[in-house]
Amino acid sequence: MRYSNRLEMPDHCKEDILDSKLAHSVLLKLLPTTSIPYRKHSQGAVIVGGGRYTATAIFSVLMIRKQNPELPVEVFLPTRDDYDHYTCEVMFKSLNARCLVISDFTNIQIARYQYKIFSIIFSSFENVVFLDADSIPLIDVSELFRQEPYISTGLITWPDFWASTASHLFYNISDQKVPPVTEHASSESGQMLISKSKHANSLLLALYYNIYGPPFFYRLLSQNGPGEGDKETWVAAAKALNLPYYQVRERAQVVGHFTDGSFVFSGIAQHHPGLDYQLEIKNQTTYRDTKNAKVVFLHLNGAKPNPVDWLNHAKDVRMWGPRQDTIARFGYDLEGDVWNTITLVACQYNRTVKAPGHSSSLCHEMRMKWDQIRG
Repeated sequence: MRYSNRLEMPDHCKEDILDSKLAHSVLLKLLPTTSIPYRKHSQGAVIVGGGRYTATAIFSVLMIRKQNPELPVEVFLPTRDDYDHYTCEVMFKSLNARCLVISDFTNIQIARYQYKIFSIIFSSFENVVFLDADSIPLIDVSELFRQEPYISTGLITWPDFWASTASHLFYNISDQKVPPVTEHASSESGQMLISKSKHANSLLLALYYNIYGPPFFYRLLSQNGPGEGDKETWVAAAKALNLPYYQVRERAQVVGHFTDGSFVFSGIAQHHPGLDYQLEIKNQTTYRDTKNAKVVFLHLNGAKPNPVDWLNHAKDVRMWGPRQDTIARFGYDLEGDVWNTITLVACQYNRTVKAPGHSSSLCHEMRMKWDQIRG
């Protein structure tokens, strides 16, 4: 606990750290000579699908369309095995979304958390809102591109529940002063806004951190903490390059319900960066707990919002608590809206749904279950 009260659990030898420090410094010198493509002044949403996440991505696009009928969406699929002609050329296309296949751009063997950085870099947009397939916007996210803090920073991230977990060794490797853990919380990367023009080098450095993430950087930045993966690499890259970013200070809030005295987790509510930024100018803080803070994203990383996973988690009560509590929190029955949208995926977009163990009438099962518990 010597370094700014940081927990230290490294298992890297001194030679690894010295070699990594040298490689990092060489990379920083190369970054200004490299660029990434995008269409100038364009903006859009980027989502990763594939496997059971393709049905979840359909749900996510449908929820985006409730807020903005026209925002372009690019859905990245890991490999050609994930591509289905009807799903991409009919279903997604009807929603003004298009499929791209990551393996068409690179032959680097990647998996899971590494898909995110490749999808952002290979997207055509200059201004990107990245969404995990199970993270949904509750506002028109294009508004955030036209507001502070995005205008001045070009990178907005949201907090996780935990304090920063990065090892002091990472800051040694990246030649930085070790910041206090009170600087801000760790990051929750189910949603993120980034400008590829302002943060091209951040993205390329984050690419490096993610390519070598599983054997090295993920451990240095999270130290076996909850959600270890890409989530800390975005801020880490911007900080290493001394580029501006803004992480929301309003605490992430849990969404779920109590049953038999235990809390059943469903997801994470994240808050409006513009409103948070206005408060941060007046009073800088590590965490903020504002009464009735405006929720703008809901990351449903407990019960995944596709018909099969949703039904597997559904019991005999609402997942987010009583209806009146949901209305008080979100302004309307958002859980009901989510149920109806997942049911729409099961009924009208069911070719994307893999449903082992369920009857052929997944649509009927969704409707029956919701009728049973809606209240």
